[in-house]
Amino acid sequence: MSITSSVITNMDQLLATWQKDDQTFVSDGIVDSSKFFTEKVKLLFLLKEANQGVGSDLRSYLRDGSEITSQDLTWVRAAKWTDGIINFFDFNRLFNWHQLTEEYLKDPSAYYKKWLSKVSVVNLKKTPAKGVSRLEDIKAYNENSVNREFLKKQIDLIDPDIIILASEVVESLYRDFTQDYSPLNVVMTPHVKGWIEGGTNRLILSTYHLADTLCDEPNEAEHQLWYRDMMEVLSRLGRNG
Repeated sequence: MSITSSVITNMDQLLATWQKDDQTFVSDGIVDSSKFFTEKVKLLFLLKEANQGVGSDLRSYLRDGSEITSQDLTWVRAAKWTDGIINFFDFNRLFNWHQLTEEYLKDPSAYYKKWLSKVSVVNLKKTPAKGVSRLEDIKAYNENSVNREFLKKQIDLIDPDIIILASEVVESLYRDFTQDYSPLNVVMTPHVKGWIEGGTNRLILSTYHLADTLCDEPNEAEHQLWYRDMMEVLSRLGRNG
């Protein structure tokens, strides 16, 4: 059995055990192993909690891409950021936001499918909110010893090179269960901060929730500033951490 097959088999077994009989559980992780393991850098988006609109498996939802719309800022941003990061690391190309947008507008559905298939996406809480998202519910879910153990195993199986912590809540909970790994070479910008994780040498980027808007009406200038800060942090940290 190849390393790739072994990882996917172990991931499926982990998720099956984790899910048990919970019908609200949403599986996540490596979106498409045939794409993820061919990239020079393995990218993980770590989010707060599952969304009811993605069905029972977020991976298949993102692989297909057809149900994602321009109103879903989480996946619009994740796809464009993935495009920018992979081109930066694989081909030494630093695209600006307008270049990414031009490519995206040619065929948004195909763009989502292409770039989101190259990443892994993990929710700290595998079940959707019952109504409004509540911070205490997310924290309680992650304070459960079984959930914490399984989450650590899932991230270890993915073994990402870069992790994007998509909200202050995610950063706080992530830092809580990785407290043995001290942050090195911390870089701060207005919208994104980053560091090298001591012990794993991973690049960690912490930012707002991907669906957040930084002003009353989201616009291209806002998107551009956010993306520019992310790429500045990556440039300053260096390609090899």
